[in-house]
Amino acid sequence: MDIIPNGLKVKNPLLSTYYTDHSERLCHTLSKKLRNHLISILYSKQENIKKELSNLETLINNQTSIQTDFTRIRQEIYITHFTSLQRKKDCKLSKLLPATWGHNSGTPNPPSNIVNLSNYTLSPEEKSVLSRGLSFCPATPTNMIQFCGDLEAYFRRLRLKEYFQDNTEQCTDTRVPSHQQHKKKNSTWTPPEGRNDSLDLYIECFRRRAQAEIVEQQHRLPHNLSRAERNAIHSLRNHPDIIIKEADKGGAVVIMNRSDYQKEAARQLSNTKFYRPLPSDPTEEYTKKLQHLLRTLPTLTPEEINIPLEPRPGLFYLLPKIHKPGNPGRPIISGIGTLTEGLSGYMDSLLRPYATSTPSYLR
Repeated sequence: MDIIPNGLKVKNPLLSTYYTDHSERLCHTLSKKLRNHLISILYSKQENIKKELSNLETLINNQTSIQTDFTRIRQEIYITHFTSLQRKKDCKLSKLLPATWGHNSGTPNPPSNIVNLSNYTLSPEEKSVLSRGLSFCPATPTNMIQFCGDLEAYFRRLRLKEYFQDNTEQCTDTRVPSHQQHKKKNSTWTPPEGRNDSLDLYIECFRRRAQAEIVEQQHRLPHNLSRAERNAIHSLRNHPDIIIKEADKGGAVVIMNRSDYQKEAARQLSNTKFYRPLPSDPTEEYTKKLQHLLRTLPTLTPEEINIPLEPRPGLFYLLPKIHKPGNPGRPIISGIGTLTEGLSGYMDSLLRPYATSTPSYLR
């Protein structure tokens, strides 16, 4: 069962990679390893306690006068504490991973990480695919163009680190104000070859070995899904009447009617206490205001704040709160690609020293 307690979920502290699928997978994998490590420690402690208990039982069994009373009292205490602990853990588990209920049936399905709130009946293959989670990656042939591009981008980062080695040490000096360490987006310039023979040799060997292994793996890459499961993914992706989202808490996969999802979004957006309709997109107006503001700051330029050339409006979406009655949605507005994305990163660099200096800050 792929359940991770909230206290063991690792969160990505790096703002620059917060929304990437790779960082999400790394955090999820580390969370599972922490969970498994804790389970192994608890099992080890349990074995030690069993040994101590066995020794005490042997000692008490030798005292025939108190053996009967001890057995009765121990059984009563065990039943009382076990029942209380089981009730507490079952309550936590039900919040992390609620049982799946059929839309038209009053009989609950077996517990799983799938919550079907729609009228659509899932096939066994669709259930199998969804039970793997939304971060599951089906095996696909390697895109050699993308692979070579990623490889060269990695080599470029190595050459930049070597080229700016002295400057990097100065920039990471803690005495430098954090807002001065906020750099503009990298250019496409790459340091030339021939500066460092060891680095050139490493890059050449790495490139040859990586390309050779990828080509070899192309011929023996096994599918991690059956043909029926791959067809199920296509069917779910193109179904016009359902929406699939991750639950707000617990990591369950929620299937909703598209009409219900749209009604919930309309209900929240119609609340004039928090939202109001705009007659037009104000992005162009705010772009001019932001550029004017940056011109008043001689130490900053629009390139350093990384203002996108064609900013888009924020993307509004909902994560269903299946642990609450009525399954309301948690509203989220994605700021990726928006006008204020780079400005938010700059403000974060300014405020980070103050946040890390508070007594309640945990790294």
